Amino acid sequence: MLPTGATACRSPTAPRRIALLGENCAATYADQVMELAHKQGMLVIRRVYANWSLSAHQKWIEAVACYDLRPIYHAGIAPGKSTIDMVLTIDAMDLHYRQVCDDFCLVTGDGDYAPLVKRLRAGGANVIVIGMEQTAIVLKEACSTFIPLAKPNTGTSSVPPTVVTEREQTTQSSNTPAPTLISTTETTAVRSSLPPTTSAGANGGSPIPQPTAKLTNRPQLDSQIVIPLRDAVKLLKDILAESAQADPGKWVSGSVIGSRLRSIDPSFDHRRYGYQTLSKLMEACVTEAKGMFEMFRLDNGAIAIRLKPSTPKPANDV
Repeated sequence: MLPTGATACRSPTAPRRIALLGENCAATYADQVMELAHKQGMLVIRRVYANWSLSAHQKWIEAVACYDLRPIYHAGIAPGKSTIDMVLTIDAMDLHYRQVCDDFCLVTGDGDYAPLVKRLRAGGANVIVIGMEQTAIVLKEACSTFIPLAKPNTGTSSVPPTVVTEREQTTQSSNTPAPTLISTTETTAVRSSLPPTTSAGANGGSPIPQPTAKLTNRPQLDSQIVIPLRDAVKLLKDILAESAQADPGKWVSGSVIGSRLRSIDPSFDHRRYGYQTLSKLMEACVTEAKGMFEMFRLDNGAIAIRLKPSTPKPANDV
């Protein structure tokens, strides 16, 4: 048993635990970034920060699913004013003080992160920066190691793809309802390899390529995915399990589920999962869980759901 306030020493031969935090990087670099990041150690945190309501970032959806990245949403405080760098900085310091990771791998070229890098290094962490050659000099000098990204071999141009920042895109975000910031609570273990869901293009655009054919049976998405559907499945399971403890096999109406969701998380918004209505999100959860839940529609069109019981119970017992 360790004394209060003491921390266990890690074996010097154990792989370094890396927190991968990135923002403002073109999706065409995703494969290269992940290959370079994996060489630095064991990735225990994988987060990408952006205003995901902007069309410029939708090309990241496939990479998010492929590499099990966690998309962190932040819309800023005003059109043309991004505060994503503040959100990333707060997260990095939180991870550092909680000793979730040993080192950091920042994917950015913004010199505003130089003070954060210096503070993390002063606290004993190595900070690797992955970015393009035009990365701010002050950031290159502040980090432990700078790894330049090679230009993608597109076969059409030697010019790197344009990276559109939140500061440059102000018109699109003003037309999109802004959900609140996603919670950044994570465990220190490597997260599940189950890929998040994908989405259809926003504002009537072309569908985002699907990373796996297993997703084709889901209801059509109404907006872009921000939070993986499996998170909603877990919430639904917890709510129904709580109800089943008092009355096994009881059907729970969609309105009761919605109230309970907002009680658990006041910032809950079904649009953050890519669905226009709560009922469509619940239908998707039932499909995703593959036999965990049962659902039926009431006479007024509302839905009711329960955990699939071992002994059948009449559907009119709601």
